[in-house]
Amino acid sequence: MKSESDDDKIVRGVQSIEVGLILLSILAKHRTPQMLKSLAAEADMPPSKAHRYLVSFIRAGLVQQIGTRYLLGLGALQLGLAVMGTMDVVGIALERLQTIRDDVGETVGLVVWTPQGPTYVRVIESNRTVSVNSRSGSVLSLLHSASGSVFVTYLPESKTSQLIEGELAASVKRGKPISPAHLEKIRKQTRQYGLGRVRGDYFPGIGALSAPIFDYSGELVAAITALGPQEALDLRYDGDLARQLKSHALKISEELGYEVEGK
Repeated sequence: MKSESDDDKIVRGVQSIEVGLILLSILAKHRTPQMLKSLAAEADMPPSKAHRYLVSFIRAGLVQQIGTRYLLGLGALQLGLAVMGTMDVVGIALERLQTIRDDVGETVGLVVWTPQGPTYVRVIESNRTVSVNSRSGSVLSLLHSASGSVFVTYLPESKTSQLIEGELAASVKRGKPISPAHLEKIRKQTRQYGLGRVRGDYFPGIGALSAPIFDYSGELVAAITALGPQEALDLRYDGDLARQLKSHALKISEELGYEVEGK
């Protein structure tokens, strides 16, 4: 009789873990205590089998039992926090920036928040003959740039109010005052379409679209901006560029643990 090889044992053990992890993923999805019967049904396994896994997870601290219901335990929370702590939004986004540039065919940049305002971390130029001359380290206007619209809309006002006041005061000195109503219009449009947009507002002749990147807590952590000559750029909110930019930003957000409501 042929004995079971070590490789076979390893494969069997991994498969068993994978089956058990199904239950953990179901608990994570619901986020509220669940009955054994409903967990087993959703995992497509007999209740007795699901119970054995849950008992092991309780012993490991990954699941806790409240009465006849189950939910994730402190151990699972600690694992989640450890993963979140290792996440690097800049690193993750920069890995994809070249792909995004190739997909959209325009100059793209990763923008993060700094005490000075929205700031380019990196810019990858398109193959167009006309350069938009945006550089890493450039600080952008909150009220006159596509990425600025994103940060003004999704960041807490406590972080942006001082810089906004400065730009509003500067607009008065230039003789082109920006009204509070215009600021609210920026926020309303950005939330409505999920994109910041400018058409020659920041640099004459240069247009841009900017999509927000959120982390696991729903907090804005960065923006991906596509920019180029205004007459050549598809600046429609429902255009191909907008769709691609939002898709890439959402993928990065989901990798950071962001969950879309209703998805």
